[in-house]
Amino acid sequence: MNGIELVHVHYTQDKPSDPLRMELLGYGTIAHSATVKERVLNVINHKVTTSEQIAQINYMLGETFANAVLSFCQMRQVDLATQVDLISSHGQRLWHLPLPELLEPQESMRTNLDMAEMAIISARTGKTTVANFCVGEQAYGRQGAPLFGVTKALMLVHPTHARACQSLGDIATVCFIPADDVEGCYEFDIGPGMLLINTAVGYLTDGQIANDNGGVMASRGTVSQDVVDEFLASPYFVHGIPKTCGVELFSNATAYDLCERMSDEGLSADDCIATLTRITAKSIVDGYRIHSLRSGIDEMFVYGEGSHNAVILDYIKANMPAVEIKQLDETGIPGGANEAIAVAQLGLDCVFGRPYMVPQRVETRAPAVIGQIQPGRNWRTLVQRVAKFWDGERLDGGADCVMQLEIIRNGLVWYS
Repeated sequence: MNGIELVHVHYTQDKPSDPLRMELLGYGTIAHSATVKERVLNVINHKVTTSEQIAQINYMLGETFANAVLSFCQMRQVDLATQVDLISSHGQRLWHLPLPELLEPQESMRTNLDMAEMAIISARTGKTTVANFCVGEQAYGRQGAPLFGVTKALMLVHPTHARACQSLGDIATVCFIPADDVEGCYEFDIGPGMLLINTAVGYLTDGQIANDNGGVMASRGTVSQDVVDEFLASPYFVHGIPKTCGVELFSNATAYDLCERMSDEGLSADDCIATLTRITAKSIVDGYRIHSLRSGIDEMFVYGEGSHNAVILDYIKANMPAVEIKQLDETGIPGGANEAIAVAQLGLDCVFGRPYMVPQRVETRAPAVIGQIQPGRNWRTLVQRVAKFWDGERLDGGADCVMQLEIIRNGLVWYS
């Protein structure tokens, strides 16, 4: 949890059946304070807390997210009163259990907990706020995450090229996008991205080095193939899709245990990082080999902390030579903004009562309106603007899912 990603976007649409137009007006990241990180990570990593602590963290994160909005608007010279209609918040994930069958004991049920009290965000900013999208997805029988693939597909779909959008954040998430077929997209979590690597770096260097995002330590080390093979034989990696993961399966404790084992076997710190880096890289290659589009992939767009990790990228290139690997930024869609853009669209669809398109290869493809709304001081004005959005056109049967997204730059439609 490095910080809060924010975007300021403007949407227009002539008619419900026309392409939705989106203009990215600004984006940025507001770092979490040390206090917020410590309190939240203590709950995430130790999985032990009290109802009082949960309540306090929820309110604390609500204040943190509200202050981030206010700071972002000040830095970007955005007039919150006149230039913002709606705030859409993913919140901070404390817990996500999509596949309880992989845990022992197996009495657990599918659950999710994203926190940052939206009533506080709304009260501090005066703006209507939408949140709790993941629990909405779970309520309709899906896993609740990943939740950004549809917007990625809408932004990246190409008439002739099959594409993959690959996250290399804490978790390695991929969205496959067939050529000229946005409805054919599907998304899942491959496994740990940089989470185990960077946790191990801090652990092995006593906090002297924060990360190995560039792959410097990994490039100096020797891989323990036995550790790689054993780890990738664990139940998550052999599980079919849909699947998603988080700290319920891969946590700081996982990295600590692997480091202790490898250190006991005489591996150096660089060897440990090289091995964890190979786990991430090989899991991506294996994930594509098993679950990729039948047509294959022409282009892979990478983003996230590990998107410039030369060791990971070189391994992928060596094992997938036919795939052209590019930075997502090269398309004109900032890597640090694309997931926040997806959250913005979720909020927009919620206030319009419009279902979010459901990707392929999930438990149920029944479209649903997801999200919960906290009216702000602008609620009545917002309702009036929503009613006039399509020149007052009435939708007695409800609006269909967004099937086309046009990105506006300098007043013109831009294509990726």
